[in-house]
Amino acid sequence: MENKLEIIEFKPFKQGKVRDLYRIPEILPENTILSITTDRISAYDKIIGTINGRGGILNNISNFWKFYFQPLISNDLYLINEREIFNLLSIYNDPREFFKRSTLVKEADPLPFEFIVRGCMAGSLFEDYKNNNYSQGYYLFDHFLPAGLKEGDNLPYPIFTPSTKANQGHDVNISFWHVANKLGRAQAENIRLACIAMYLLANEYLIKRGVKIADTKFELGYIYDPLDNKILCLIDEVLTPDSSRFWDLDKYSPGRPQESFDKQAFRDWLKNTGWDNETLLPEIPESVKVETIERYKEIEKRIFLKI
Repeated sequence: MENKLEIIEFKPFKQGKVRDLYRIPEILPENTILSITTDRISAYDKIIGTINGRGGILNNISNFWKFYFQPLISNDLYLINEREIFNLLSIYNDPREFFKRSTLVKEADPLPFEFIVRGCMAGSLFEDYKNNNYSQGYYLFDHFLPAGLKEGDNLPYPIFTPSTKANQGHDVNISFWHVANKLGRAQAENIRLACIAMYLLANEYLIKRGVKIADTKFELGYIYDPLDNKILCLIDEVLTPDSSRFWDLDKYSPGRPQESFDKQAFRDWLKNTGWDNETLLPEIPESVKVETIERYKEIEKRIFLKI
């Protein structure tokens, strides 16, 4: 079971698949939210169970990248590991766990899209490519992918493939122009350039640490400053093993599934159980929990490796 992190006097105003969000006006500054990253793990749009230790790792990694990208784009962080968080500890039943998993963020107005950058042939992109007569090449909205690419191959260049953000069911890939029609062409172009730049910077950083980023997704939103100006910000999780594919560069070999430090092995286990997304959820074996958390620990170690 997951370590209990309940706030004795308060209820979250929003519970995602992994994160619980709290507004506590008696304690927190105005327009500030307490985000707690839990140990819950999801796949195929369902919460499957919990794996102890996940929450702290995800929180730590996401906060690292938000700081890393600050010269490029603003983010929603308010304060981390500061007095405001310590002031909350007394109302939790496990302060140490709370501290590892908690971040104060500025309240943001999220954009209704997920912004995906892909550098390799993997996941749903590879499945679509295989199923669409890839011997003739393949168009994915604004991008042409040449014939003959294998699973795991580098794409000719990183591609920007936004999607809808569905409350129920699956997200749907959309074109850059769909985003431009909603947000304006200039803002959509700013977002595309920022997301590709973040992918390239992170990939360059991790290549030196023996890791290749196959793809990742970003979420953005608007935060309002004291003069009510809208500021585009990086929000939610950033380049975590939940939202990205991290491949072991030493074992990288196109033409097959790759050794990874992310959630893919967990997804593969779930798929191999034969679960159909309708019947009773399978119980996660201890061996799968151990293997999953070890992958998460490894990417956390690589990210923080000093070289």
